[in-house]
Amino acid sequence: PAELWANVLQYLYFDEVLTCTSVNNFFLHDVTHQTKHLFVRSGESMDVAPAVVERFACVENVDIYLISDSAEGLDNKFYLDSVALQTATPFISRLPKLQWCFIGGVHMEYDLYDADRELEYGLRSNEKYAGLIQAVCGAYRRGTLSD
Repeated sequence: PAELWANVLQYLYFDEVLTCTSVNNFFLHDVTHQTKHLFVRSGESMDVAPAVVERFACVENVDIYLISDSAEGLDNKFYLDSVALQTATPFISRLPKLQWCFIGGVHMEYDLYDADRELEYGLRSNEKYAGLIQAVCGAYRRGTLSD
């Protein structure tokens, strides 16, 4: 049943979910409508057509990880996903049943990213992160995010 597969998908990252749900019409339509929780690890995965996001109309919780640790973890550097700064607000705005969203977090999969799209986490990137939070709050105030 679709509910079972939707429960399995909530343990995958969104880019993996997109790959899995493109297998056939059952996954593309039935399973995506049963999915309640998404984990996002890259801005590129949120940069999809609105119709793709709208398949996940029943999603209630989203975790967006946009801070990554350095590849070796020895230099104590963190990097902010600059693409996610641009794609997060439009992405969550297309989820009508969204009740909870976490934006931040560190994950250890630095090698997934192109270094050109990341900012070393510091004063400049902190201001950009603050801009993202302001954009999300503004979208909520305008009513483009679900209550």
